[in-house]
Amino acid sequence: MIPIEVKSGKDYSRHRALDHVMKNELYDIKQAIVFCNENIQVKDQIFYCPVYLAGMMMKQAVEGDFIYRLDLSVLQ
Repeated sequence: MIPIEVKSGKDYSRHRALDHVMKNELYDIKQAIVFCNENIQVKDQIFYCPVYLAGMMMKQAVEGDFIYRLDLSVLQ
């Protein structure tokens, strides 16, 4: 599971709820994605990505279905 948060404004690096989820050992989450208005960067275990790239990373599971999966292959 990869948690995703969408932020706007200059406080994109403040994400208290996401930090709490990542610190919870029961979830065992190794990384997260924050979509924001800034450039790509990685800080600790959080990948910050411009919002306009969100569409590229979403892949429809089945044609006509409303279930989408995160496809991170564009980052390689």
